[in-house]
Amino acid sequence: MSAYLIERDDVVEALENASLDEDCLSTAYSGRGMYGSTCLGITCTLSQFCGFLVQLALVNEDAATTLSDRVSTDSMGHSSIFYFRGVSLDGE
Repeated sequence: MSAYLIERDDVVEALENASLDEDCLSTAYSGRGMYGSTCLGITCTLSQFCGFLVQLALVNEDAATTLSDRVSTDSMGHSSIFYFRGVSLDGE
């Protein structure tokens, strides 16, 4: 899977439009089987994540499609982290 860069401003705008705080964003998450490599992740509920994807599609349809194609999840108790192997924020 090739690397994909997404504009930080696009992600932040989609988070804000979905009423999510930027604190839910992780720029260096290492999920199961990633052996230390890191990627973009968002910690929230499933419904919040769906709202984020809709908002991202309005800002950058290509980025939303890429994230939905690459999504994996880990449970974090009351919420989950949705992470995207091979995806990082531009400039990070």
